[in-house]
Amino acid sequence: MDQIALQELLSALPLGAVRYVDETASTNDDALQWLAEGAPDASLVCTGMQTRGRGRMERAWYSTPGASLAFSVIFHAGSAEPQAVSLLAPFAGLAVCKALETSLGLSPCIKWPNDVLLGGKKVAGVLAEAVWDGPVCRGVVIGIGVNVASRSIPPMQALVFPAGSIEQAAGRTVDRWELLHAIIAELLHSRSTIGSTGFFQEWEGRLAFKGERVEVFPPAGGRVSGRLAGITPAGSLRIGLDDGTTRDVEAGDVSLRPAPG
Repeated sequence: MDQIALQELLSALPLGAVRYVDETASTNDDALQWLAEGAPDASLVCTGMQTRGRGRMERAWYSTPGASLAFSVIFHAGSAEPQAVSLLAPFAGLAVCKALETSLGLSPCIKWPNDVLLGGKKVAGVLAEAVWDGPVCRGVVIGIGVNVASRSIPPMQALVFPAGSIEQAAGRTVDRWELLHAIIAELLHSRSTIGSTGFFQEWEGRLAFKGERVEVFPPAGGRVSGRLAGITPAGSLRIGLDDGTTRDVEAGDVSLRPAPG
């Protein structure tokens, strides 16, 4: 893949501009810099390999040449409400799910707030970073990493959650550039639904571990155990506690796991 070939592949999509490099430290860092320089809305940064990709909680995101996807999309937010900006990460996770469903016939789910799972293994992650000018959001960079081929799966010692690949789940070879096209098309097509009733229904309908016992570890420490009840209208995770009450956990640096046993 190169700049011209990628532009041709995506030419039918309403992207603002497209940049491709064979290797970079982080597509999100490149996109944030481009946003500061005046990148058009709905611009794309894509690479063949990231050397310092990152996910939520500053965890490293591995990118294997020829076996994975690593890209970032720039959205201008204007006067968007802070709540809508906070929903862009799960929105991107949902777009990946729908692209996998429509293009490959797979049945992914979302580990709240935005990790994409297939067969209980993480195959895609999202990192959304907003740039604010006082109370107004100037724009958001949505970084997406996808494990396409099996050799894109990180080494076991680097994992905090079981990882898998699209090809493992599909049982066949997958064209990663066709998958990139499907994901970006879904991002652009569904953008207007962010925060709508239908958006929350689709998110909750694909929620991993719903109705099951889970453990949530908030960044401040401690542990919340209970049954995963669903998602609140604000996008928080609702946990049904053993005493019959509920607790809402706001999206942020939390760790969600199925409860042992």
